[in-house]
Amino acid sequence: MPPKKFPEMKVYKLKKEPVKVTVVGVSPLLCNKIPPHTLEDILFKTCGLPIPDRPKPTMEQLYEWSLYRHPDPDTEFGFPARAFKSAMVRTCKIVDGVTMKDAESAFHVLSDTLPLRGTPERFDTHERNYKKQIIAVTYALFPKGWEIDLTILHTLKVINRDSVINLLFNAGSWAGIGRRRPELGGTNGTFEIKSINGDEPEDGEEA
Repeated sequence: MPPKKFPEMKVYKLKKEPVKVTVVGVSPLLCNKIPPHTLEDILFKTCGLPIPDRPKPTMEQLYEWSLYRHPDPDTEFGFPARAFKSAMVRTCKIVDGVTMKDAESAFHVLSDTLPLRGTPERFDTHERNYKKQIIAVTYALFPKGWEIDLTILHTLKVINRDSVINLLFNAGSWAGIGRRRPELGGTNGTFEIKSINGDEPEDGEEA
C-alpha cells in the first residue's frame, strides 16, 4: 500500500525488510507451557472467586500440557515467537549497535507460535518454587538437534540485516530459550543459526 499524501508535506514510510532464519539446538530444549488449570486459578483469583477443587493431574497430563502445539494441523509442535524476541532484546546488553529500548520496536519475530521440529520426551525432575519448597516438575524435553524456523521483520532505518543476525547468533549462546536457559543460570535452550534465507552462514569472528 503506497504512503498517504498529506497537504503541503511529504510523509516517508519507514522501510522494513524480512529475513528468514532457521536455528538448530546445540543443547536440549525444555518446554513448560502453563497448564490450563493454573490459568483458570489465576482467572478465579483475579475475579475474586474461590478456586474449585480438582483432581490432582497425573505426570502424563503435566507432560502433555507442557508442550506447545502449533495451530497448523500439519505441524505438530511449536514454540512462542516472543521467546526469541526477548532473547535478542536482552542480548543488546552485550552487543554493540542497538540499545534494548530501540530494539523493542526495531524488529519483530513474526507469528505467535513458530514451528518446532524434533521428538519430545518426558523429563521429570525437582525444583524449588517461589516459597523455596522442593516440588516435582515435568517438562517436555526436545533433545539436541531441534530446529525452529523464524522470520524477523526489521526496520532498516534503525537496525540493518547484519545486526539482526548478530543479535540472534549471540542470543543463542548468551540468553537461550525455554527453561533452565543460560540467562537463568542453566545450559539448556542454546542454539546456533543453521541457515539464513536458505543459505548456511560462514563462521563468524569472536568478540
